[in-house]
Amino acid sequence: MFTWGRRVATPALLLVASALGGASPSSAATFGSTLTDSPNAGICAVPAGATEASCTYSQLLLADGDAAAGGAQLRDEGVITSFRVSSGPLPPGTASVKLRLRLLDPSHGYAFTAGLPFVEMPLGPGIHEFPVSLQFEQPMQVGLDTIVTRVPGEASAPLAHAEAGVGSVYAWIPSPPEVSIPPPASEENRELLFNVTVEPDRDHDGYGDKTQDRCPEDSRRQAHCDRRPPRAKLTYPPHQAFLVTTKVVVRLRSSETGSVRATGQIEIGRDSVWGIYSAEKNLGKGEKRTLVLRVPAKARAAALHAMAHGQRVIAKVFASATDRFGNESGITVATVMPKR
Repeated sequence: MFTWGRRVATPALLLVASALGGASPSSAATFGSTLTDSPNAGICAVPAGATEASCTYSQLLLADGDAAAGGAQLRDEGVITSFRVSSGPLPPGTASVKLRLRLLDPSHGYAFTAGLPFVEMPLGPGIHEFPVSLQFEQPMQVGLDTIVTRVPGEASAPLAHAEAGVGSVYAWIPSPPEVSIPPPASEENRELLFNVTVEPDRDHDGYGDKTQDRCPEDSRRQAHCDRRPPRAKLTYPPHQAFLVTTKVVVRLRSSETGSVRATGQIEIGRDSVWGIYSAEKNLGKGEKRTLVLRVPAKARAAALHAMAHGQRVIAKVFASATDRFGNESGITVATVMPKR
């Protein structure tokens, strides 16, 4: 039960600072309200005669015991991977409530950075969670944009708890644009029933290391940390009638599921090179695929003319395999002689 005079506000619950205090390098932490206080106040009340209202709120101070386990401040760069709100019963005129996160930059007069798309909040009371991916790399605060639309009757978003000493918020009513941000209003004795989960992002790829990135050491990969290249085996007839059929055929096997690709060229004498069309196919582990590279008409004509004058003509094919994690095998070269 709340005891008068015993609440102590702790600073800036959603301020991004400089080191993720208290959390291990790969752990997630929740910052913001504990969501244990009951919703008893609305935000973004729709004025009489209007059909919609917007607002942006950011928590400044929270009383001890009302901040989530992660603490009152974010102390590291990272990725917000989800946010939650606690909603009470909606007033009868509330038709919809839309929410999104925005980053606020207090070092530049609370200029806003890009936000996420709006999501529709379920209209029933309870705690509602939304997965997101929002990266931050410098001191920031997190704001909650809210849009309320209504049918006839009172309408607002019941996402706040009002009580003496519970905390204070910054509010922009209506929500400001991305530029020319006016100063916010401060509302005392107000807790925004809102929190976020933040995960570290060691490779700075914008994916949280705990739930979104299975390879937190490599920014090129999120699905898996497999760095081993597949082994590819190339087989082919060394003599082919590619100047008759206009086709150079090779077969490639890979030790891993992924794809195989072949590119090629026609070499005439020492100085003339003509490209031929490439080929690519998907394959499973241990499977073999036939790749057909087509010889363009101009390359064929040049090769036939050269052979008629005693020049040497060969086709070279460069083949490789790529696994489903993006690892590439080395290139294997096939040298094919023309068969009349």
